[in-house]
Amino acid sequence: GVAVVGVGVVGVAVVGAAVVGLAVVGVAVVGVAVVGVAVVGVAVVGLAVVGVAVVGVAVVGLAVVGLAVVGVAVVGVAVVGVAVVGVAVVGLAVVGLAVVGVAVVGVAVVGVAVVGVAVIGVAVVGV
Repeated sequence: GVAVVGVGVVGVAVVGAAVVGLAVVGVAVVGVAVVGVAVVGVAVVGLAVVGVAVVGVAVVGLAVVGLAVVGVAVVGVAVVGVAVVGVAVVGLAVVGLAVVGVAVVGVAVVGVAVVGVAVIGVAVVGV
């Protein structure tokens, strides 16, 4: 049940990725390595991802800059217009997170579970 429209993917290695009900529109992905990523009910619109290494992570629209987050549980968080650069996120569980207009640069995300996340206009570079 994956709807993909106008997606440009270059040099992407995907291993054991389970995707359920993921709608992706106008997403450009370049040099992304994804291993064991589970994504459930995630709507992504206009997401640009360049040079992203993701291992066992379902990541959608993290807007953080210079933020180090380890073992953080976030439930029902609404983030609008957040710019974040250089963020290391490990073991972050996010449920029902709405992110709009978030720019993320240099974010390392490992072991992130994201369920029911709506992301609109998120630019992610070097994640």
